[in-house]
Amino acid sequence: MVSYGPLRSLGEMWPYLDANTSVICDLAIVSIHAFRIPVFFVMAGYFSSMLYERRGALGLMSNRLSRIGLPFIVGLLVVYPITRAGFVFATSTTQVGIAGAWSSVPPAMHSPYAQANTIRPWFLYYLLYFYVAALLCARLVEMLPATVQARGRAVFERITGSRWRVVLLAGLTALTLLPMRTASFDTSATFMPEFPTLSAYFVFFGFGWLLYGSRGLLKTFSRFAWTQCAVATVLFLPNFLALRAVWSGAPYGAFARVVAAVSGGLIVWLLVFGLLGLFLRHFERPSAKIRYLVDASYWLYLLHLPLAIWLPGLMSEWNAPALLKVAIVLGVMAPTLLGSYHLFVRSTAIGAVLNGRRYPAPIPFFRPRPRS
Repeated sequence: MVSYGPLRSLGEMWPYLDANTSVICDLAIVSIHAFRIPVFFVMAGYFSSMLYERRGALGLMSNRLSRIGLPFIVGLLVVYPITRAGFVFATSTTQVGIAGAWSSVPPAMHSPYAQANTIRPWFLYYLLYFYVAALLCARLVEMLPATVQARGRAVFERITGSRWRVVLLAGLTALTLLPMRTASFDTSATFMPEFPTLSAYFVFFGFGWLLYGSRGLLKTFSRFAWTQCAVATVLFLPNFLALRAVWSGAPYGAFARVVAAVSGGLIVWLLVFGLLGLFLRHFERPSAKIRYLVDASYWLYLLHLPLAIWLPGLMSEWNAPALLKVAIVLGVMAPTLLGSYHLFVRSTAIGAVLNGRRYPAPIPFFRPRPRS
């Protein structure tokens, strides 16, 4: 979808832009980017805290190095060269066409790690920093008197259980968004982490870590869950318009930056509480189908990037509406990645790394019903 958004929301990280674009793609990208990674970090912090309580520091790091560190390294060694060649190919099509662009691929693969960066698995890279920081913080907290620890937990529970929790936490996030280049959550692809981006996301990881220690608060998330999601949806448009003004260098850019940061902070926390509340309310009972898709999502996210650039490159000379091209890209990616997950991941050693265990092969969507 990024290839068809005229605003170039990812900048140099996504150098290819199709000749056919749609502002709807930009609106979708900005809306999804506003919450997906923060919500992911909340859940990552929650389950990391659970691992720490059950297995200790060594058990947590051992588990996370195998489930997070190893996929990150393999992604850099395998996925990055294919993705980089895809970007070279796609950008070359704008100059010499598809037929001529194929000649640019061998040189790109000849030096596959030139200008290497963390690109799509950057969030895994940040997680490794967060684990170390969380363990250091946990150790320091454990050295404090029990009364001080209890007061700190009480403050967290008072804020998280308050009706003003969204406003309070959104204010904190807005302060972290103001210095960002984009006035939203910046995406860093460098091996040297950018402190503003690192600290902004650590707020969500830390919230999830603390939430596990006060997990009784989860039952409050389902209150007004639909309302919170609806309000966040309404805020998407002013947030998008403010971001457009910031990115285009409008004369009222300073005011737009404040609007973008405040609305962005509200959106993300409304959706943290709203989405988690909806899932706790409507997906509390186990579902084989939902579990299958959740297990597959890690593989889909790690492997979707090469297809997301190669497919637009292959369609670059086709003069068709941007939304039609997006539909084709998604229509090809989804079954391809799900099929590869089922055949090569779910019941293999790769699945054991990504999902924590090997699962039986049958697809729950097509499992025959028992006869009565």
